[in-house]
Amino acid sequence: MIVPQRPRNEPFDALAELDGVPKGESPSKTEAGRIAKALKIIREITPDVTRAQIEVAASMYRDHWPTVDISSTSLSKHWRKFHVMARERTVNEAKRADLEAEMMSATGDRFVTLQRQLQALEDQCGGKGRGMRG
Repeated sequence: MIVPQRPRNEPFDALAELDGVPKGESPSKTEAGRIAKALKIIREITPDVTRAQIEVAASMYRDHWPTVDISSTSLSKHWRKFHVMARERTVNEAKRADLEAEMMSATGDRFVTLQRQLQALEDQCGGKGRGMRG
């Protein structure tokens, strides 16, 4: 009898990777317990958390503390801070993408207006390197 494979828990897997579990492998029982606890804390704040949100927040954690190791536990401890920052980054990246797409077909005054809006957005976010991918 073939047992159907359970769908992957992507947020759990993203946290497991932070703890050094190779992608696609299962953590030990002890590791799984620690990761599940971290995910529970995160879901108390963000019930529908996604892998992408965890990855963005982890990236921001590393940017904020480049000399500090990250783990599922440490990210969960600081989730509220980085979740808010990650949400703002995601919104700003979407705005930036929309402006850049519109600039592709804009000419004259409209192009200049869009260029100014893009610059203002980048200034608000601290430039391309902070708060926005560039």
